[in-house]
Amino acid sequence: MKKLMLNNISFYTRHKEQLKKIYAGKYLIIHHEKVFGVCNSWWEASRKGLELFREDTFLIKYCI
Repeated sequence: MKKLMLNNISFYTRHKEQLKKIYAGKYLIIHHEKVFGVCNSWWEASRKGLELFREDTFLIKYCI
């Protein structure tokens, strides 16, 4: 699980500028180095991530 989270963080870091241009002001759900969802609030992203994956191996990142 630790490696998966590090991979998700690395994915965001590598693609940060591109993601910020596309998803500014949104919360991203990142899982297995892919964007699986885009939400308007952290609460919505948490709920949607848990519904999709049934575990907490996803990353929620706010794009500024």
